[in-house]
Amino acid sequence: MPVKNHPIRMCIACRTRDSQSALIRIQFEDGRALPYRGTGRSSYLCHACSQDGKRIRKIAKRFRIDERELLTLLKEYYTDG
Repeated sequence: MPVKNHPIRMCIACRTRDSQSALIRIQFEDGRALPYRGTGRSSYLCHACSQDGKRIRKIAKRFRIDERELLTLLKEYYTDG
């Protein structure tokens, strides 16, 4: 019986590859960071980068969003599961 493959995605901050289920999926739209809503383009962030303040600042600058908004989104993700 063949082994089922899991989708592999890449973290936008450190470029490491991991399974899709192990990464956080974020959507950047109109200068805001949102949890993925099912349609449109999105990005993935690994657990290590989501805890690193320096990488969060770089991501916020790259996507022209407020750093505090991104931090709030990541905190919600980890508290809600």
